[in-house]
Amino acid sequence: MLAWPTLERIPLFADLAVSPHGISIALGILVGLSMLQRRAGRHGIGARPGQDTEALLSALGLRLIVGGIIGARLFYVLNQLDVYATQPLRALAIWEGGLTLLGGIVGGILLALPLVRRERLDLPRLGDAAGPGLAVGIAIGRLGDLAIGEHLGPPTTSPFGWRCTGRLYDTATNSLRLTDPLPPTSYPTGATPAHGCFDVAVHQTALYDTLAMALLAALLLGLERRTRWPGLLATVTIGWYALFRLLDDVLRADRRWAGLTASQWTALAVLAGLTVALARWQPWRATSPAAAADEDPPGEPTPRRGDRDSDADD
Repeated sequence: MLAWPTLERIPLFADLAVSPHGISIALGILVGLSMLQRRAGRHGIGARPGQDTEALLSALGLRLIVGGIIGARLFYVLNQLDVYATQPLRALAIWEGGLTLLGGIVGGILLALPLVRRERLDLPRLGDAAGPGLAVGIAIGRLGDLAIGEHLGPPTTSPFGWRCTGRLYDTATNSLRLTDPLPPTSYPTGATPAHGCFDVAVHQTALYDTLAMALLAALLLGLERRTRWPGLLATVTIGWYALFRLLDDVLRADRRWAGLTASQWTALAVLAGLTVALARWQPWRATSPAAAADEDPPGEPTPRRGDRDSDADD
């Protein structure tokens, strides 16, 4: 059995406290965007002649952040309409918590698409450049879920079962309170991880998500060093995470419609769309796939592997 202390808030002074979850999300976004910017040139992503590539990538990053926040909150509110129906203004109270990862990804992409189209960026190559950073960013963001004890599943006797210990943040008194162990009827006021994890080991789906994203990042970084067709890394990223969420949400104690969570329905839609797109465009038929480690600049022909020097792929 695994066990570590939970921490809802980090008290600073007076009534001010910060969430370790929010810190990890912000750090994950920054690291993910930094990886995208470093990989853009390698994948042939740049501004048109006479334009500032760095400014373009900064504008793209800003749209991803703003769209991600809007989408993450909107998807959460839509999933909790009965809660916000009587108090619609609370939907804007993002500081109270309530974000969905898939909503953030969708929102970021939708807000960035107009800029991508206007600047005529190659979408498959842009997806390849973004894939590793997205996987690493999600893994870092999930560390916050592990810190606060979020996304817990049913009890389990598996060696990967997790029991929460330590202290919880009491929103009524703005203080930390010892909760190891604590009867199920005595959880601190306002404490969210009241799933009984102090008394029994449960599935920690955020841990599974973190491990899955770490494996995905390693796979993408390996594929990036090999010759491939444009869009392969993006395809692997989308397919891997959609399929994982389809399976992982079986263990989540989330609301369900027709037996599936909102994330599972979204994942099914994404997988269906990805399948149709691949069947229609068949990108693996491209005659000049991009080399992973040292891709040629846009506009220059990619030499055949037989024409390369013997140490070109070192």
